[in-house]
Amino acid sequence: MELSPLPCGTIYNAAAIAVDETYSASGQVLLLGGRAEDFTATSSVRLVDLATGVCTPQADLLNTRSYFAAARLLDGGIVCAGGGVACAAMWGASVKGALEAAWMWRELPAMSVGRSGCSGRVLSDGRFAVLGGFSTGGCTSSCEALTLGDDEH
Repeated sequence: MELSPLPCGTIYNAAAIAVDETYSASGQVLLLGGRAEDFTATSSVRLVDLATGVCTPQADLLNTRSYFAAARLLDGGIVCAGGGVACAAMWGASVKGALEAAWMWRELPAMSVGRSGCSGRVLSDGRFAVLGGFSTGGCTSSCEALTLGDDEH
């Protein structure tokens, strides 16, 4: 089924994360980063309603990112890594355990190498694994697992 065009413009190499579908007839997606039609990388985050195509701006990423890995964490937060930079970031409640607290981005410990075109997945124990990609030295076969929470590393 073809959906409405995005009023927020052309974008590619962004990450898309599904969100709670109870607020939309066709679902909602967070669209993170990517590149615009003029090839510039962006730090924008938009909540896209698939039924209407409406793009609602959210808190921007801490860095511009494209060709990066992103996933939904077990607690509902979002984590992203790569995109040509060695840093990773997490979007979650500003106060742990607070139900109505504002969500914000915060930087996580740096990875050992900046990478683009990597893949990432949340593991059953809550860690975020970042695999492969390419860096200034070329393609890499390295893998890193970010431990999140009280013991971030």
